[in-house]
Amino acid sequence: MRYIIVLLICFYSVTSIQAQTPDSEEQIFAIVEKMPEFKGGEEKLIAFLKANTTYPESARENGISGTVYLTFVVEGDGEISNIKVLKTNFNTVFGEPLDERRMQILGFGLTEEAIRVVSLMPKWEPGRQDGKPIRVQFTLPIKFTLRDTVPLDTITEH
Repeated sequence: MRYIIVLLICFYSVTSIQAQTPDSEEQIFAIVEKMPEFKGGEEKLIAFLKANTTYPESARENGISGTVYLTFVVEGDGEISNIKVLKTNFNTVFGEPLDERRMQILGFGLTEEAIRVVSLMPKWEPGRQDGKPIRVQFTLPIKFTLRDTVPLDTITEH
């Protein structure tokens, strides 16, 4: 069996988010003059994710693929914090969609693996506004794709 993990990188956010205090050090921004960047750029980020992501065995055995959309904060010192799942989109090898609740119940582990690998990331170059490092919300989709995983002799017609 062969499988491929495809990782998509998107650098977007919709609105800025502010913390409860008016102090600019506590604000979390979505769009800034200089967005945060993985040290070495997008190419190094993709290489890091590929090298550190393991396709969960139960997902592979059950033909589950899809995308986990994570959001996190790149702190002013480059640390990653507040990792959260924004959305998931999973399918079986037959194209049947699976919702997040069903995925959690079945426990295939794609969401957990995406969170795990993002939590391993080293410090980033922080975002900057007026030359000062600031907290920035970042969105990262991680796509898990299986290929050639179901032997043709195991597929039956209905």
